[in-house]
Amino acid sequence: MPKTNALPIRFSGFAPLGGNEPLLSSRPGGQQAATRPLSQAAGDAGASPKGTSRTQRYIDMAASMADSSTPQLAGALRALSPVLELALPILGYLAMGYMQLYRAIYAAYLTLPRDELQAVIGLVLCFFGGTFVTLIAAVEAFRTMGGESLYDEVEYLKEQVSVVWAANIRDEGLDDDKDGIADVEQLSTTDLTKRKVSLAMVSIVDPSRVQTAVGKLWAASLAVLATLKLQFAQVAAYALALAGMLKFPVVRLFAPALSWALGPALVHWCDTIIDSGLK
Repeated sequence: MPKTNALPIRFSGFAPLGGNEPLLSSRPGGQQAATRPLSQAAGDAGASPKGTSRTQRYIDMAASMADSSTPQLAGALRALSPVLELALPILGYLAMGYMQLYRAIYAAYLTLPRDELQAVIGLVLCFFGGTFVTLIAAVEAFRTMGGESLYDEVEYLKEQVSVVWAANIRDEGLDDDKDGIADVEQLSTTDLTKRKVSLAMVSIVDPSRVQTAVGKLWAASLAVLATLKLQFAQVAAYALALAGMLKFPVVRLFAPALSWALGPALVHWCDTIIDSGLK
């Protein structure tokens, strides 16, 4: 895999949504903003989010969006809003931790020579007993279906999320009518949902690129699921892995003769023909 100049991940704009953290902690003149109890906020899909926590407003937004298509989901979100307010900050910190761990593993992958890395992976597989063949199949399926470009896609999606989040932070502080209260604090849940969705769509400049990145991640994930569930997919993954291992010696053995047979005009097809034949 070619080494990429990955942008550093910074989470300064991704502060996990606090439980009862108000958007505006104070108003002009030092007066504290009033906070509405959760019991009044839950289930009030059309009421203004004024005074509720940021997390509660986002839960109300999600429930409002689900009202028309899945009313049961909307009701569950409102009923579980106190639990979600406690769980979402924890999930935010866990996501940050996993992202940092992922970056550390990828940095080690770029640093270690390929042979030593394969030896480390082989040593890890020794601790999986009889299930290591399934892990090999899953890894090979993921790699074949776009896993090698996964890091670039994740970095791009992270950048787009950062752009949307930065725009959201700026929007949270807007006060166009100069009344000392943020505009989003004075909107109903429905209007707030429309405003945030529109903001996200405007912030993403190249939606087709985002669609491509998500599609590659989805395809790689489906390949892993299919490999774990279907015996045919496991056999195909093993075959591709063996083809990758045999390619180098086969190219050294047959490439000169094949290049001579193809001639100067078609010699650039030599590697492709051998690789396709092996697979």
